[in-house]
Amino acid sequence: MPDTGHTLTDFIAVLKGMMDAVNDIAAKSSLAVQKVVVGIIDNEQLMDVYWEQFAAPRREALAHILQKGIARGEIRPDVDVEDVIDIVEGVYFYALLFKKEKIDPAHWFQKTGALLIRGISNEATKTVKNTSNDATAERMDQSHDDGQC
Repeated sequence: MPDTGHTLTDFIAVLKGMMDAVNDIAAKSSLAVQKVVVGIIDNEQLMDVYWEQFAAPRREALAHILQKGIARGEIRPDVDVEDVIDIVEGVYFYALLFKKEKIDPAHWFQKTGALLIRGISNEATKTVKNTSNDATAERMDQSHDDGQC
């Protein structure tokens, strides 16, 4: 589990690991990802294995990172950790499964990172070291406001 001392940097690192695992399958075919997801949903044993070996460990890591961020004062204390994880994972999987164009992870991080920073940070202009590129929340906010995301 990453511990850079900055909550959003750590959060993005764990998300990147999740995305890399899924993108390995998606690189072959977006249809392959859809088939895997359908297979998991359709089979209780596969769902259990997926949850135990993939989903639960990542969710636990993300929850731990967010709770540390709350304790450090980087994240608002009223943030529901489980809801943040559901929202971020839901946005990613929706884009992966239902959008026709392929997801560019760097673009996804920039766009989603800006929204995340605005939504949960105590200071929306804190510097974020993104694992795909170094950026500040201000740059992400500006790009988003300029319609570049």
